[in-house]
Amino acid sequence: MVGLLSPVIRRAPSNHTAERRACEEDGEGILFEGIFTPPEFGTFALPFVGDRLTEIMEQYAHVASFGFLIEDRSVGVLRLGAARPQLFYQLGKPEIEKLRRGVE
Repeated sequence: MVGLLSPVIRRAPSNHTAERRACEEDGEGILFEGIFTPPEFGTFALPFVGDRLTEIMEQYAHVASFGFLIEDRSVGVLRLGAARPQLFYQLGKPEIEKLRRGVE
């Protein structure tokens, strides 16, 4: 998730400790994080081009990025192929529900 912050907020947190603690204590298995990406790298993560990208970059001091990690059940298969190992992994219902909950 990427969004513009209110001018009242001066900077995005490097991580969201209170939310982290809440998720660990309630056992949901969801870790919400806020990050700052330097402008020279942030442009690659933004879904804009042209004039709209320029508008966003002019307000970059108010841009914040947030995401989340989910705990999974570690269900997958590793196959050793001739060229390289291959990992096969499929999300199950518990992981899909955590993803839904994370974006709420």
